[in-house]
Amino acid sequence: QWNRQLRYFRFYFAHGGHANDMDMLSAGIRFAPTETGLLEVFACMGIELQRIPASMPRREVGRTYNSDDRDKYADPIRAYPAFACPGFVSIEGTPAHLDVSADRIRIAISGARGNHWVIDDKDFCNALALETLLPQRDIRFVEIASRMQIETLFHALQAQGLADLRTHTTVRAERTSKGTLSAGAQDTSLATYADLRRQLDAGFEADAVWNNAHDEIFSLVQSALHCDANPHYVARRCPGFAADVIDLVCADVRNQH
Repeated sequence: QWNRQLRYFRFYFAHGGHANDMDMLSAGIRFAPTETGLLEVFACMGIELQRIPASMPRREVGRTYNSDDRDKYADPIRAYPAFACPGFVSIEGTPAHLDVSADRIRIAISGARGNHWVIDDKDFCNALALETLLPQRDIRFVEIASRMQIETLFHALQAQGLADLRTHTTVRAERTSKGTLSAGAQDTSLATYADLRRQLDAGFEADAVWNNAHDEIFSLVQSALHCDANPHYVARRCPGFAADVIDLVCADVRNQH
């Protein structure tokens, strides 16, 4: 229900267990991929991004730190290492967690009532408010695919025989390495997959929408794997997908194992 009412935010259930993640309402915002662009978007959100003192040691990727080291080492934004990762912040009174990459920021909303591991109707109202407030400050949200677009893509893949685990894994790697799918991909299934983009409705013109639709399907497949293809649990983690789509993915996972 929340996903149907939100334009940019989407509700995600936590995988739990060793993932150590949390339920959240998540959205992305874009900025010019420069230090100036980074500082401008944070200023528009009313948040001061902290510069890391030159004398302070930084955390290194691949190295493990215990809780006692947490305050001794700075946690830099990888794309902008002069600045510390913002982490948990308040956007006009709304508690949120921010992750920064080279040209976008992921906003994860939770904990409106004090517990970051739980979200409720107050968090949903906060997400609705930010969808109105941030564009008024010239902040651009990342466009996401509608449920209808996602299911249209899924059924198109199914008709082409591409909605299987191998293809989703391969296509995911292709998109991750090149930023978006290339029409001239060497793998036949990849080329067919890219051709679908030209055949489907105009709503898939933007890379962000096309890639988001694929990511949602990939998440659905991964949830089916994670939950031993149990439609009940998959439906809980991927709310908004029609039951027939969830059943097809779960059957596909079971057949391949």
